[in-house]
This record gives sequence, C-alpha cells and structure tokens, in this order.
Amino acid sequence: MGIDYELKQESTLKLGLKLNQNVKLGLEILQKPILDLFEFVKREVAENPFLEFEKELNVESVDIDPERYVRPFPKTLRRFLHEQLDFMNLDDEDHLVISFIIDNLDEKGFLPHDVEELAEDLEIPAEIVEKNLRVLKGKFEPLGCGSRNLLDYLRNFLNSRELETVLNCVSSKRKIPETVKSKLRGIPPYPSWGFESDEPIVPIIPEILIEKKDGSMKVELREMLRLRMNEELEKFVKSDNWKPKEYSRAKLILTFLGKRKELLYRIGCLLLERQREFLLGMGELKPLTLTETAEILRLNVSTVSRAVSGKYIHTPVGTFKLRDLFRRVVGKNRDLSTYELEKEIRDILSANGKVSDNVIRKELERRGIYISRRTVTKYRLKLGIRRRERV
Repeated sequence: MGIDYELKQESTLKLGLKLNQNVKLGLEILQKPILDLFEFVKREVAENPFLEFEKELNVESVDIDPERYVRPFPKTLRRFLHEQLDFMNLDDEDHLVISFIIDNLDEKGFLPHDVEELAEDLEIPAEIVEKNLRVLKGKFEPLGCGSRNLLDYLRNFLNSRELETVLNCVSSKRKIPETVKSKLRGIPPYPSWGFESDEPIVPIIPEILIEKKDGSMKVELREMLRLRMNEELEKFVKSDNWKPKEYSRAKLILTFLGKRKELLYRIGCLLLERQREFLLGMGELKPLTLTETAEILRLNVSTVSRAVSGKYIHTPVGTFKLRDLFRRVVGKNRDLSTYELEKEIRDILSANGKVSDNVIRKELERRGIYISRRTVTKYRLKLGIRRRERV
C-alpha cells in the first residue's frame, strides 16, 4: 500500500512538472517578438520531424534578413545565467522555475514581477518560486540577479548595519563613512552591468497591421511563416497508437502559436475599436490601460503584458511600439500615454530650440502635465535627443 501510494505520488509530481513545462513553453511563445519567434520556429522545425512549413520559407516577403540583423549569441546576462543553470545540480522543477525567473528579468537584471504573479503563471506555490529566487540571487554570478530594486540588490553585498548606515546617511545628507564607501565602489550599479544588451539591432517589423481597405479599417497580422504537422508521420503515429515526445511537443507548439495569433488579433481589434479617431489622425489616444484590456479580454494582466511586450503595430498614422498605445498615468492632472508625453516634449523642443530639462518641465506644467525634471531627462534620452539639442 505504501509503495503504491509513493508511485502514485511520483506520477502526480511528474504530471504537474510536465504541465508547468507546457505553461512555460506557451508563455515563451507568447512573449517572443516576431524575429525571435522566427528563429525559435526554425530551430524547432530543424529538430522536430513532426513539424514542417506549409510552404517554402520566404523571408524576403517581409523585406528582412534575420541573419543580417541578429547578432550571433551575444554575451547577455540572460544567456550567461542560463549557461550557469545548465551546470547546476538541480531537480527538474527547480531548473524550470529558475529558468522562468531568468527569462522574466528586465534589461538591468532586476525582477519586475511579483513572486505571486510568476507562481500563478507556472501554477505552482509561491514558496517554490521564492526559494528558487533566493538561489538565483545568492548562488549565481553576478550576485543579486532577480532583486526587486536597488535596496534589495544592495542587501547581497552589504550587511544590515552597513545598509542601515548608507540609508541614514542618504536621508540625513551626511557623508557615508569611508569604509562603507569603499565597499560601495566595488558594487556594480545593477546586475547586468558590463553585459551586452538583450536587444540586438534589428529592424522594426510590425506584427499587427491596421489598414484602410475597401473604405473601412481592418486588422490583419503579419505572418512570416506557417507551420503544420507532417501528415505522413502523423498518420503513422495514429495508426500505431504510439506518441513520442516530439509529436506531443509539435502539437503544443502549433496550439500555442494559434493562441498567440488569436490574442494579438483580439488586441488589435480592441485598439481599433477604442482608438479609431487616433488611428485616423483625427484625435488623441483615449484612456485604455493594460489592466482594463485584461478585464475586457478576460485574461490576467501579466498575459496581456507579455503579449504586447516587444511587439509593434503599423497604423495609417505611423508605426508604434504596441505597449505605447496603452495609457499610463505620468502626470498628476492628466492621464496620458507615453506616446503623448514624448510628443509633448518633442513639440516643446521643436518650438523652443535649445532649452534645459527644467524649462521643459515648467512648460509641461503650464500644459497641465506635472512630472519631475528627472522624468523629463528620461524621456528626452528615450527620444534620442541630447541635452540642449535642437529637434
């Protein structure tokens, strides 16, 4: 009886791990920008005999050459962490969770998601994610990967007394003791310091297309390739009642690609419905947050966030980062999108020429937008405009 129970328990654990791995695969496919997805699919087709292209691959149809733009294996923090993970003696579940955390780090190596959110995505207890996050922060190089913020990051290098000294000195504007200051000098400003960017130089390829056709606006998706199951092998598997892991993975990939396509199309349709005047060049963006979008589509906010991450949309009034068409509160008295704020700053610089960030801040205040000078600097740099440079 005891042995039977243990066998059943082991079988249940294996099934749970398999489901978690499937969830991870689905989230990876959803989050990948179009060129990353292109590379992923090419590798899968090369390695999995059950997958094939519906027609001959024709990259020229979208005027790109991925081999020309994508840097081969850049030494990014994410890649460096995955290399370490492959050499660590971990069980399958811990390996899966740490791999998932690594894939969710931001460009500086911080973790922008709550542990509960990642646990919900993987359908596992939050305690398991927390345990593996501690391993990533403390046993991988560089130290502190996966920290929530700068304070959490510094805890990996300073003891509690040193950290308290730093906080007290900063808050009271006193000098930090030299012993602590010398230790701070040896700490990188953030985990990914010194690594290459995760974003190689690639062309902007809009995946969602909103265009005027036959007198009306329509939503379409750009498809660089279409996959299908190899019919002969699939017939053989069905007749023999034998399903190898490659067959199951091929089926999963096709399912997740279909779901990704469906979700992007639904997001495009929602944007067309809510932002029609803006897309026609006849008005401003209307309030629409990721949270509201998730409620309308009946999905988790994290799912919608991953769907829009790294994607572009082409419209009659230009090409935009998909995320920029969702409003975020960046001022006290107005609810406006990142795109609108950048447009306001551009307009000010175009009209006034060489002005400081403080002058820009004051002009924004006059227009009812209240943000700090530091925030102005951040958006000016994002626009690629140097200080006091005329647009």
